Amino acid sequence: MKKRVASLALALSMALSFTCQAGAVDIASDTGAADQTQLSAVKSVLLDAGMQEKQFTQDSDYINMAKSLGIIADSVKGDEACNDKQTAEIKAKAEKIGLANAIKNQTPLFVNGEAQPIFPYTSGVPTKDGYSNADSDIIRYSVYVETNYDTDNDGKLDLVKAFIQIPKSLAESNGQVATIYEARPYITGCTDNGASRDFDYKTGNTKYNLNAIYAQPAARTPNGEVVSTTDAARNASADDWYYVSPYESDMENEDYFYDYEDLDWYDYFLVRGYAVVEVAGLGTRGSEGLETCGADVETDAFKCVIEWLTGKRNAYTDKENNNKIVANWSNGNVAMTGRSYGGTTDFAVASTGVEGLKTIVPVAGIASWYEYSNSQGIATDGVAYSDDLALECAGRYIDEDDWNSIKDTYQAYLNRIYNDQIELNGDYGTHWANRDYTAGNSGKKTGSGITYNNFNCPALIVHGLNDDNVRTKQFQMMYDTFKDAGQTVKLLLHQGAHITPDYDSHKTSLLIGKESYDSIRNKWFSYYLYGDTAAKKYVDNMAAVTVQNNTDGSWRTLNSWPTSDEAQAYANTLTMRNTATGTTTINSDMTGIENWRDAFTGGSTSASTMFTRDVANDTIIKGTVKVNISAAPIQHPGSDNAESRDALMMSAMLVDVSDTPFSSFTTSRTEEKTGETNWIGGGAQDYDVINFKTTDSTYKIIARGWIDLANPNAGFSSASAAADKKITLKDGVYHDYTVYLQPNYYTVKAGHKLALVVYTYEPGKAEYDENYGITIDNSKLNAVIPVENREWYADAVQYVADKGLMSGTGSGSFSPNAPTTRAMLMTVLARYAGEDTTGGATWYEKGMNWAKANGVSDGTDPNANITREQLVTMLYRCADSPAADSSLTAFADNATVNPYAVSAMQWAAANGIVNGSNGRLNPQNNATRAEVAAILMRFCEMSK
Repeated sequence: MKKRVASLALALSMALSFTCQAGAVDIASDTGAADQTQLSAVKSVLLDAGMQEKQFTQDSDYINMAKSLGIIADSVKGDEACNDKQTAEIKAKAEKIGLANAIKNQTPLFVNGEAQPIFPYTSGVPTKDGYSNADSDIIRYSVYVETNYDTDNDGKLDLVKAFIQIPKSLAESNGQVATIYEARPYITGCTDNGASRDFDYKTGNTKYNLNAIYAQPAARTPNGEVVSTTDAARNASADDWYYVSPYESDMENEDYFYDYEDLDWYDYFLVRGYAVVEVAGLGTRGSEGLETCGADVETDAFKCVIEWLTGKRNAYTDKENNNKIVANWSNGNVAMTGRSYGGTTDFAVASTGVEGLKTIVPVAGIASWYEYSNSQGIATDGVAYSDDLALECAGRYIDEDDWNSIKDTYQAYLNRIYNDQIELNGDYGTHWANRDYTAGNSGKKTGSGITYNNFNCPALIVHGLNDDNVRTKQFQMMYDTFKDAGQTVKLLLHQGAHITPDYDSHKTSLLIGKESYDSIRNKWFSYYLYGDTAAKKYVDNMAAVTVQNNTDGSWRTLNSWPTSDEAQAYANTLTMRNTATGTTTINSDMTGIENWRDAFTGGSTSASTMFTRDVANDTIIKGTVKVNISAAPIQHPGSDNAESRDALMMSAMLVDVSDTPFSSFTTSRTEEKTGETNWIGGGAQDYDVINFKTTDSTYKIIARGWIDLANPNAGFSSASAAADKKITLKDGVYHDYTVYLQPNYYTVKAGHKLALVVYTYEPGKAEYDENYGITIDNSKLNAVIPVENREWYADAVQYVADKGLMSGTGSGSFSPNAPTTRAMLMTVLARYAGEDTTGGATWYEKGMNWAKANGVSDGTDPNANITREQLVTMLYRCADSPAADSSLTAFADNATVNPYAVSAMQWAAANGIVNGSNGRLNPQNNATRAEVAAILMRFCEMSK
């Protein structure tokens, strides 16, 4: 989940460059002249209002600041002439928005819904002369928040370190400042997973009692007076937030990596008057307790930090002395945001319903840790994962004395959760329920007022549609949860991989249309944390979904997104059906297959089966594709071994295929700079604007999914893959499976093909010492694809066309609303029965003769339009008039059905062949070609 690069040389050069640039600005004020430039006019107004030259590292910063404030037009250039009247207008606009008053009173300033960068900035990276809060415009210090549990069993409630950054002028502001909060275990330093200290926890089974991590000794008693923010800042040292991370650095070659890695990730908000709080959590460097990788105790500890920010929990200046410190500057309003693990904790803490958490903006976050490394009963990233990531983030390992104090306890804990995962073998159980934030209290410790599934804040969920690390199902699960809770939730979906649109560690920015991601977050936070009315209007008008197109990288907005269990999500679908008959057997033997992606998308292989469908018009896939498969295992090919096996992977993917190469975005982070700059302001470093690169290929994998053959009951939810729901496999015994592919928003261009591929296991996600096979019933293999703006009958039309039952009416048209004659239906049913209907005195003669001979119709009025009850009656007779004793009372017009058609209509309604319209059967209405196609499709599927 984590790939990062940094160096001391870069950090120092940046810090020094800011100092040099600030001093290099040398523009004559020229306010006394009759005419001057826009730049000089703007500069005089901004500096007269109280801003400082160090906040402007280059001339363009003055112009950008003025545009942000709305005191000059966006089209204005700095070298344009500006007369005295124009200068007066600029000054008047600055006065109207209250610029000078905000600077004087040191209060955040909001213009057009956005907080403005009126607060000066100083980097937290020490210069060659060191670092001092006394010389910094940003105050930096740490506190230690007392949590609810003693997870490391040292007899004291665990303390978690919270690193705070806040504009100096707001540090003693008495409740004026909102907080941006990132909770991310990586930030204080990662380990080598025990390699350098021969730390092994996977041998044997210690049977560690997990209840031990919930120990609750008495809370600390604070000493004396409360320490002020100013005093805490005075005693702070940069060593507390800027140091070499030994296991993330190449120490031998002096290529150093520095933590806190997110030290400058929120500079955009610091210069706009927000406080920033960064917490790595339990078991990380500087904190106490055990790193548990997403467990409930981790969530609760992160929640405790918000309780401190709202004045409801104690924190201390250090871990040794009980010197209490309060967040006197906090207004009690907190937003959580972060990427990957940092987005995961946002969602986790939101589940607690903690007071003060006003909104979250998770990026590529995890809703259920089970889904990160498993899918529908099968492990996709090794059977045991939580223990490995926990140890990687357990930064107490870095300080040897601190590590030795917990080593034995932690070894036993990791051994337990490792063995728990091994025992589950890809299935869902208590271990995963504890780390599933969509599962409410299931698997978690409750009591003492601690409960989960209490989502009560809005969310802006951000995810890359090409993220193959934290897969897209995670954003869908978050979205479902907020919708179910009745909360405001919006999606921002880009075509990148596992990144943030404004990628702070790389100082790059992907524009969302004409806006930066931070500009969107600015307005979101300005409303939810400060209640700004202009920001409220923006948020209220923000589309439910903002998504980047896969075809050209442009952006569009959508009014809705389907939840995974929403019936209407599948009311507008395209269904791909396999037209092959019989069965197909695939084998897990990958011998000779060098690149599985190329091989499996090029056609069927020994390990995969593929069928395609032509795409006549641009088709937009929106949501989760369901692949329905009836399959039977071959557990020991070529052997008499009858032992049942578990964890046999069956995989499926939907692919966009073309005869000629086309451009598509990739699952790796590839970008190109545009030459433009995203202005940050306040003297902080600007970001380079980028676009994602595309690659050319004849195929693009749209979505993939994986299931365990022993878990046919596994559905979309994590809990549906519980170990107690699995079956014992028997060779040759078929089971029905639904494989849920990863959600996507994807346009397939006209002239391309959609390919459905079913294959055994996916290299890189599983491996097997013994081969196995899967036999698939071709007639039951299909993919239900949610699509946008698709006619209700389109799937049926394609079906009857594929079966050769109905054809178009000329010029590529089907004429769905045209009536159908009795002759047409007799001919269609004759084709269904396998009759050759070509030849004859009329085009319908052979079909009519077949219908008369088989008692389907008397052949009268062949050119008359057929009614819905006549249509159903012919189908009923074609099915040999089975018994029908169901009632039609559910339909308001049931009494209008003619007596000859009552039994047929009862049979059709009972078998879902007719569904009615608005509670009516409309039996005497003419059947349109679209209705005939839909009813025929249901009839054919029922008759299999």
